[in-house]
Amino acid sequence: MKTLNLQRWSALVASALLVLGAVGTTTAFAQSEEEDDEDSAELDRVVITGSRITRTAIEGPSPVTVIDREQIDREGFTTVSEALKSLNQVTGLAQNEAQAGTFTQNANSIDLRNLGPGRVLILVDGRRISDYPLPFNGQSNIVNISAIPLAAVDRIEFLASGASAIYGSDAIAGVVNIILRDDLANSFEMNVRYGDYTDGGGENIRFQGIGGFLGNNWNITYAFEYFDQDPIYAFQRDFMDSVQDAPRPNERIASRNAVEIDLFSGAFGPFPIYIDPRVATGNPGACSDFPDAPLASRPDPFDPSGQRFYCGSETWVGEQSILNGREQISAYTSGSLELGDHEIFGGVNYFQVDADIDTGFNYYFNQTPFYVPNSASQALSPFGIPGSVVQMQRIFTNAEIGGPSAKFQQFDEEVIDYFVGIRGQLFSPYWDYEISWNSSNYDLTRDRTLLVEALVEDYFFDEVPGAVDPTGNGFPVRAIDYSTVYAPLTPAIWQSLTDNERSTADSSNDVIQAVITGDLMDLPAGTVQMATVFEWATQEYDITLDPRLVAANYYWGLTGTGGGGERDRYAAGVEFAVPVTDQLQLSLAGRYDKYDDITQVDDAFTYNVGLEYRPTDRILLRGSWATSFRAPDMHYVFADPSGFFTSVVDEYLCRDEQPGSSLGACADSDPARYNPNIFGERAGNPGLEEEEGESFTVGFVVEPIDNLSITADWWQVDLDNIVVDNPLARILELEADCRLGTRDINTGECQDAIGRVTRVPDDGTVRAETILQVDTGPINAANNKVTGIDASLDYLYETDGIGTFSLSLGWTHVLDDDFNVFPEDPVENVRDQSINWRSRVRGNVSWQYQDFTATLFGERFGSTRSYEGRVFDEFAEEPRMGPQMYYNLSLGYEFMDGKANVQFIVDNLFDEKPPIDQEWSGWPYFSFFNYYQASLGQSYAIQLGYRFDY
Repeated sequence: MKTLNLQRWSALVASALLVLGAVGTTTAFAQSEEEDDEDSAELDRVVITGSRITRTAIEGPSPVTVIDREQIDREGFTTVSEALKSLNQVTGLAQNEAQAGTFTQNANSIDLRNLGPGRVLILVDGRRISDYPLPFNGQSNIVNISAIPLAAVDRIEFLASGASAIYGSDAIAGVVNIILRDDLANSFEMNVRYGDYTDGGGENIRFQGIGGFLGNNWNITYAFEYFDQDPIYAFQRDFMDSVQDAPRPNERIASRNAVEIDLFSGAFGPFPIYIDPRVATGNPGACSDFPDAPLASRPDPFDPSGQRFYCGSETWVGEQSILNGREQISAYTSGSLELGDHEIFGGVNYFQVDADIDTGFNYYFNQTPFYVPNSASQALSPFGIPGSVVQMQRIFTNAEIGGPSAKFQQFDEEVIDYFVGIRGQLFSPYWDYEISWNSSNYDLTRDRTLLVEALVEDYFFDEVPGAVDPTGNGFPVRAIDYSTVYAPLTPAIWQSLTDNERSTADSSNDVIQAVITGDLMDLPAGTVQMATVFEWATQEYDITLDPRLVAANYYWGLTGTGGGGERDRYAAGVEFAVPVTDQLQLSLAGRYDKYDDITQVDDAFTYNVGLEYRPTDRILLRGSWATSFRAPDMHYVFADPSGFFTSVVDEYLCRDEQPGSSLGACADSDPARYNPNIFGERAGNPGLEEEEGESFTVGFVVEPIDNLSITADWWQVDLDNIVVDNPLARILELEADCRLGTRDINTGECQDAIGRVTRVPDDGTVRAETILQVDTGPINAANNKVTGIDASLDYLYETDGIGTFSLSLGWTHVLDDDFNVFPEDPVENVRDQSINWRSRVRGNVSWQYQDFTATLFGERFGSTRSYEGRVFDEFAEEPRMGPQMYYNLSLGYEFMDGKANVQFIVDNLFDEKPPIDQEWSGWPYFSFFNYYQASLGQSYAIQLGYRFDY
C-alpha cells in the first residue's frame, strides 16, 4: 500500500485540534431531562426523501425505505457501499472490483430496477455530489458510493420511484439520500474494528470517531474515519485459483503462456497451427525453465486426433485481485449558528483513498501478424514459400515479474465537498426558507505499469533489414528470438519492457439552491402545504490521458478514453400537499429544467401526481404518477475518440462470399477472414437528445395490529429514447444491406454505416476487403419498460422477561423487463434472458435483552440465467441457476452504563460459495456480477466502541 500524504494528514490533525480546542474555551450547554422527555414524547416530523414538504415517515404516496446506522452495524456492513448494495430493489448488476480492466474498478455503484447505475440520484443531506471522474464502462457517468464515509452517516433513505419533478432529471429509478449525523451534543464516540477473511486476504482495520459541541445558539458536529484493507487475490480462493476448477473436464485447459501460431500452414489446409516449443527450440524440455508454465496441450479443432503443444499455466487465471487493497481517510465537520429567527450553517466533507488493483493484464500478442522466415514450422505456406505468417503470445506470471505489485494499478482519489447556507423563518412562523451553495469536487490520478509495444517486440523479435513479405500481403517481416520467447523473464527484464502510464481526471458539481416551504391556505379538510425550489447548477469533468496512451502503438493493447466538458442547468419547481378530505390527500409537483450545453437538450417540464387515502388509522392506500426526462450523461456527449479491440462477424463478406450459410457457420469456416479481431473507435455525440419516461406506483400500507406494518407496491418505469452505443453488429448489418443492394446505398443511413467501416482495399490478397476498423458511438434509440412489486413487513414483539424481538423483511420481484434497442425492433421481455436477478429478499431478525443484542441478517438472490441459457439458446426456459441465500450474524454487548460496547460480526455465516455454472465456458466459471460477495468468502470482525461525555 502507498503511504498517505503527510501534508493531508497534517491538515486533518490541525483541523481536529482546532475543533477539540473549542472545548476548553466554550461553556457547554446540555438539555435538561425534562426537555429530553418532552422531545421523546412527540413524534418527530422530518423531511423525508421523496418530498420537500415536512411529513412523518409513514406518510407519502411513494414508498420510502430507511436504514439507520444501528441497523447498518447490526446487519454486518462495513461501508455505505455494502449497505446500499443490500437493498432488495437493486436487481440490476453493476461492475465491481473483480471485473478486471474496467474503467471504474476502484468505484462502486448500484443499479436499481436494471435501469442503469446512472439513473439513480445519490444525495448527501439532500445535496448533489460530483460524479466519478472516469466513465462507467467507458461510456456513462456514475456516483462512487465508496467515497461516502460511514462514520458520519445517521441513516440512509431510499425513495423507490421516479421523482424527476422534485429532484431533477437524473432521479429516474429512485433517490438515495444519505443523511449525516448532527445529534451529538457535547460527546465523542469512537470505535475500532478489526476484520479478516477465513480463506485469506482482505485483512482490514477501521477507526472511527464522531463528536459534537452544543452551545446556546451554535453547534458543531465532526467525524473522521481511517480504513485500511489488504487485497484479495483469486488464487486465495480454491474454487477459482486454477483452470482445474472448470466444471467440464474438456475446458480444464492451461493458459497459453508461450505459444507460436502459424496462421496459414498445416496439413488440413490454411488453418492456424501451434508450433511445438520442443520443435522450435530443439530442446525436449523447452518449457522446463518456466516456474509455473510447463509443456501443455489442448485439442486441435482442425484435427480431431491431434493436440496443440505450448507452454501453459493452470494457475495464471488466479493472479488478479478480486478485492482492491485500499487505504483511505475521511473527515467531516458541520455546524450552525442561530441569529434570531435565522440560522447560518455550513460544513466540509473530505475523502482520500490510495488503492492498489491487480488487473492481471500482463501479456503480449502481436495483433498484426509477422512474416517470420525462421519459423520452426516444418510445413510450407499455401504460397509455396518457406516460413510462416506468425502470431505469438507471451503471458508473464507473477513468478517472472516479481509479484503482483510489479503490475499494480494505483488510484489516488480525493473528494472535497463544501456547503454553506442560511435558513430560517420567512414572513411568519408558517414559512421556512433555506438558501445554500454546495460545491463537490473529485480528483483522481491513475498510475499503471504497462508494456511498451516496441520494447516487447524488440525483445522477442529481430529486425530483418530490407526484407519484404514474400506472400504479397504486406505483413511486417521479423525473425523470432527463440531464446527469449521460451525463457522466463526476471523482474529487471520486466521493468525494462514496461513504463508507467499516468492519467488524471477530475469532476465538479456546483449548485445554488433556494427552498421555501410552508402553509399556503386552509381548506375544510386541513392546511395546504407548499414547497418551492429554485436551482442553478454547473457541472464539469475533464479526463487528461497520458499522451503516450493516446499515441498509436506505444503501450501494447491499450488506448484510453479521454474527454471533458461543461454543462449548466437552471431549474424551478413547486410542490403542493392538498388535503381533499379528512381521509384523502393529493400531492402535486411540477418542475422546469433548462440545460445549457452543446447537446440538442433544451428544456422540459415534468410533473408528479400522488394520492394518499386513509379509510382508517391503520390503512393507507397510495399511488403516484410521474413524468421524467433525463439529459444524456456528459461522457456520452463529450467523449474524445477512443479505441478498443474486439472480434466481429463480417456480415458483408459472409453474405457476399458464402450466400446461404449462417453467420455462425461462416465465421467458423475462416475466422481470420470472417470473424476477425478488429480495432474499434468510439466518440461522444453532441447531437444527443434527452431520454423521456413515465413511472407509476400503486400500493398500500396496513397495520393490522400494534407494532406490525405490511406494505406492498406495484411499480412501473417506462423510458424512451434511451442513449445506447450503436451496436457493432447493427452497423455491420446495415453496411451489408447497403453494399448488397437490400437498402438504397444513397440514403444518409447507408452512407453513415458504410463510413463507419474501414476495410482492406480489394487488392487480390488473402486480406482483401477484410475489416480493419469499425467506428461507433452513442445514439438515442432504446426503450425499456420494467414492472415489478415491492413488499415489506416490520414487526416488533416485546416480552416481559426475555427481551424484545424484531423482524424486518423486504422483497422485490421483477414481473417484466421489456426492451428493444431500436423502435422498429420487436419488444422482448428480457427478464429471463439476462443474468439480472428477477427477485431479491433482504431481512433481519433481532433480539435485545438488557445490554445484549443479536441480529441475524439474510439475503435471498433469486434464480438467474445460466451461461448456456443466455448465450447458446437465447430463448430457452432452462437451465437456470437456482436461488442463493447468505446470512450475516452480529452479537453486541453494552457495558460501563452503556458508554462502552463490543460487537462480533460474521458475514456469510455459512461460508456459501458462488454456485459453479455447469455451462460456463471460461474462468471463473460463475458470474462475478451475481455472486461477487460470495466469491470473497466468509469474513469476521470485532468492533470496540466507547462514548465520552463532556
